[in-house]
Amino acid sequence: MEELAEKAYWELADYTKFLRELHGVKAEDLCIGLCSESMLTYYEQQKKELPMGVCHRLLERLGVGAEYFQTYLPVEEYECWQCKIQIIYGLIKRDYATVEEQLAIFEEKYQEKHQLEKQFFLRMRAMLAACRGGERDAIRKDLEESLRCTLPELSMEYLKAKPLSIEEMDTLIEYYNYLPEKNYENLEATLSYVRSRNLDTRGTCKVLPKLGVYLYRQKEKQKQLKEWDDRELSKMEDLLVEALDSLRDCYYMGYLWEILDCRKKMLSELCERNPGYLLLQDKKNENQRWLTAVEWMYEQIGVEKETIETAIVYALRNVECTNDVIRRRRLMLGMTGKELAEGICDEKTIRRIENNHVNPRKSVAVDLFERLHLPRTFFKGDYVGTTLEVKLETVEISRLMNRFEYEQARERLNAIKGDIPVEIEYNRRCLQQEESVLQYQLGEISRQEHAQKMRETIETSIPVEMIWAERKAKYFEWDEIESYILYLFVMSDEQEEKEKIIRGIETYYRDCIGTAQEINKAIYITYAWKYIQSYYGNHNNFEKSDCMCNELLYTAYGDKDILSVVRALYALWWNKNEQSETTDVEPLNPIAALHNLARDYVREKNKLKKLTELKSIC
Repeated sequence: MEELAEKAYWELADYTKFLRELHGVKAEDLCIGLCSESMLTYYEQQKKELPMGVCHRLLERLGVGAEYFQTYLPVEEYECWQCKIQIIYGLIKRDYATVEEQLAIFEEKYQEKHQLEKQFFLRMRAMLAACRGGERDAIRKDLEESLRCTLPELSMEYLKAKPLSIEEMDTLIEYYNYLPEKNYENLEATLSYVRSRNLDTRGTCKVLPKLGVYLYRQKEKQKQLKEWDDRELSKMEDLLVEALDSLRDCYYMGYLWEILDCRKKMLSELCERNPGYLLLQDKKNENQRWLTAVEWMYEQIGVEKETIETAIVYALRNVECTNDVIRRRRLMLGMTGKELAEGICDEKTIRRIENNHVNPRKSVAVDLFERLHLPRTFFKGDYVGTTLEVKLETVEISRLMNRFEYEQARERLNAIKGDIPVEIEYNRRCLQQEESVLQYQLGEISRQEHAQKMRETIETSIPVEMIWAERKAKYFEWDEIESYILYLFVMSDEQEEKEKIIRGIETYYRDCIGTAQEINKAIYITYAWKYIQSYYGNHNNFEKSDCMCNELLYTAYGDKDILSVVRALYALWWNKNEQSETTDVEPLNPIAALHNLARDYVREKNKLKKLTELKSIC
């Protein structure tokens, strides 16, 4: 068990080394602008720790986004992160006065602490100026200075052999687009670089669509579309399809309208040149259906359809303060400081940790985590203490389950579950939850059996009633909240505790709505709100359901999550339809088209079926 705990503690270092060797990246290239090569070697050998920001950037340079994981930060790093997330949230919400205010605070307190902080400051200042229609030369200068914080040279000839993070790529694309000359050539070289990288799907969807749009626009500046030869048209159409597919794979909305609008022009020109080619006409019609639906979607949200900022790309999310987690979890479990400290540290240290007067030593913090039924790590994904092959496989299993491909997901889970150390309580909870979901979805256990297993999963670490119990503070692990929601799905409405759980989850996340924490916890909030608004709607509490639908809509929009946006729009339509004597079926057309665009074919089919039924009644 001690060996497993040590493995969980150094998991991020292990993962970094594994990915670097897997992709054949030299240590000297990976650490450019971040740390010395010797520091990276000591880190990989588990002899010396690195700042968490550097650890995240190393991982992102290896093609894996930190958004898949949960991060615990000491007080000072958490306060710096809070300032960052408020800047990002302000840009997303178009609250530029707050952004300016927070940038001034960041400049004074944090930007000189590390080159990564200075890089962030300059990039956000450039983004704010661009949103306000600022002077191009000043924006370009900030973009260049931002890049030079971690990159000694900015030519693609130099960079093509270097691993860049998503943030660095996004800034580089913007910088090349702002150059007074050779924009197209630089962007085309960047495209070759992006295609050569081992980016995960989330990484690809954040850079490829932007590249596609910028390349199209730069090409149009060189010559009008009608002057392009067939090879140029075909090449650009292939790129736009590739970019669109990357968005569809991840339900991501960045540059979605722009991609569809560019394709509209391209396909119109191709159809004009090939009037008898029916396949092209079908593509044009399909693209127009999507474009019309996307424009309708943005109109419903009440925001512009153009992508004017990419702030979410720079957001580290699922972040908690180590000290705050210890305080909230202790209070929730009803433990005294003395009970928590016994055999680990003295009671006075617990008080100082909880009052943010001192950061616990990491060895102390993980011991406290374990006593609080939390995993012994400051950076975790689906499982801890596993092999790196298992870690990569769990990402694929999650993707398959999200797409309802349960047979394949179960096969893959069965292949790796023997390598998951179930001696670790957190792993035991996650595995039990995943197996029960698969068994239920494949019809191998009943609804009641699945409900019982979800209850047992929750009670591995906490009593079920903890979610609604009166406490001074609470802290739940995400897998615990997920188990509660999965439990709700299969509970009968007659069970008295159902509404208590619903109110408990809503209360737990309520204070995040309308704050920067909305972005930090967007994945959790959208997952919970989709179920809770549906429950209220099904029980004729339409006012409450509509309120939560609108909160879901704006949270999902900030997260650029098209699937959750569409779910919210459909729920709003359904609520209105249930309360009205007349039936407005028109919104079902764009809603079905948006499900198709997101490759959510099951829900698309359901919406079209409902549309046909309602039309026959009318």
